[in-house]
Amino acid sequence: MKAWRSWQNWVAVAAGLYAALSPIWTPMGRLGGMALISGGLMIVAAGVLSLGTPIVLVMNWTQTALGAAVFISPWVLMYSDSLGAAITAWITGLIAAVVGGMASMRSMKARDSEAEIHNPNYDAL
Repeated sequence: MKAWRSWQNWVAVAAGLYAALSPIWTPMGRLGGMALISGGLMIVAAGVLSLGTPIVLVMNWTQTALGAAVFISPWVLMYSDSLGAAITAWITGLIAAVVGGMASMRSMKARDSEAEIHNPNYDAL
């Protein structure tokens, strides 16, 4: 797998960027805005690191976990009554979690196929 080629990570970066910038155009309270800005920026950072190092699985799983955290943040931080912020968190968090999981599965498959090429007895281990 080559760096900067994973469409899943690019989608997660876009979702995180949208979440981080959404307080500009979406009316929301202070808590919802802070949660979306910080969660979005963390998703962007994980996505960019995943793009730069495509075989490293931990960043893809981190991106998935951050997407899930943004998704549940309206309930955990109790800003689900701010509908604009909550819908933004649910949509962007779900997108980041799903594509992060897809990127993780893709990286695991690439890692396993690489291991089989270098070690024909990989399955026996």
